[in-house]
Amino acid sequence: MGRVALTLGQWGTIAVRRLEDGRYRASCRYGHPDGKSRELRATGASPAEAKRVLVTRLSSRINELRQWEPSTQSSKSFNEVAEEWFSDLARSGRPASTLRRYEEQLRIHLKPRIGSRPITDITRASLQQLLREYILQGRYARARGLRSVLIAVFRFAMEQEWVDSNVARATSSVARPRREVRVLTADQVTRLRDVARRRAAVGGKDHLPVDLIIDVILGAGGLRVGEALALKWQHVDLDSRVPTITVRGTVIEVARGPDAWQKGLHVQDRPKSSTSFRAVPVPAWLVKRLRQRQRDEGLIFATRTGRPYSKANFSRSWRSVRDEAGLPGATPHDLRRYIATLVARAHDIDTASKLLGHASVQVTEQHYIERAKAAPDVRATLEALDNGHSVDVPNATSSGRDTTGAVLDSLTGTLPTLDAHDLARLRRLLDVEYARRMEQ
Repeated sequence: MGRVALTLGQWGTIAVRRLEDGRYRASCRYGHPDGKSRELRATGASPAEAKRVLVTRLSSRINELRQWEPSTQSSKSFNEVAEEWFSDLARSGRPASTLRRYEEQLRIHLKPRIGSRPITDITRASLQQLLREYILQGRYARARGLRSVLIAVFRFAMEQEWVDSNVARATSSVARPRREVRVLTADQVTRLRDVARRRAAVGGKDHLPVDLIIDVILGAGGLRVGEALALKWQHVDLDSRVPTITVRGTVIEVARGPDAWQKGLHVQDRPKSSTSFRAVPVPAWLVKRLRQRQRDEGLIFATRTGRPYSKANFSRSWRSVRDEAGLPGATPHDLRRYIATLVARAHDIDTASKLLGHASVQVTEQHYIERAKAAPDVRATLEALDNGHSVDVPNATSSGRDTTGAVLDSLTGTLPTLDAHDLARLRRLLDVEYARRMEQ
């Protein structure tokens, strides 16, 4: 005989069992408005206490469910759930840049594809196919972003008990094929800076000081463009023993939306992430450049009306500079990669990661540092070439001791200047190298 269906307000038999820590757990199933039953649990110091706590929770849960409209729970579309999730997110105080990104992903990519479908009818396979289309186009970052939004929307739906599982989380994670990091050379960066300064000296309709922005990006340790454009004079300390620029925000721009946070150009009072909030010591040459422009307050880079420049403003000037410099493929982010590689080689990757405000060293190493391929460490073998000495190539079929002996015999016959101490040192080095090769 099958399980008897439970309606709203009903619950089944309460089962109690003892846990390993000595407490007792009471559990039972109760009726839900969507026609499916759910399990609820409670613990207590005794079986009676566990039951009392469970019954109290059951009554509270049922009272909450009675306030719902049963006719709408099972028929909520993805659009409806996504709108409620987004409204809840907006009330939580998320940065405007984050809200803008999520809104665009929903509006442009998800709602047109699955928006009208009931949330309960969307399967893992259908979401996997949606993401796969972006992956096949090489749009890995977009696919990752959409997957994150889908997981969040379905998690919200689970919390509201509109779905039983998070089918989005069951989709495969999106892995971008690792690409070799290419970094601008010192000569290329110099050409960019020279062109920018020549254009600034000539002047013209474009009043944006692209030359100084490039210098700030470089001299302040590889700032993001939005971070540089959001800098205010109050964030700059040029008079301390160690002059610093403090990264406290970023510039964002939203082209649509009825709400104040959605529309227009904003200086967001927080940077991209918590690790991006940082005070960067700056070199003397940048201090001198900033003193030539210094004011008491407001934005360092502002229009005649005191408004911030947008990243689109800077991008237009940047494209003109890079084309004149003969670097048509260069992006402002390449300046950031150049600084990351420069600092990593002069110091270490951890220093570069902290300077750039990355959340982890892995991000810096994988996406910002141009690194030469590591060759095998064969220093023990090459030590034998010291002082102009040469060594015959040993027979590959010889044993380790025979190989060592053959090499020493060769050296003794051809290089009589080696003394006993040199021969003993060489034997140790060859033995170490042979043991290392045998372990591979």
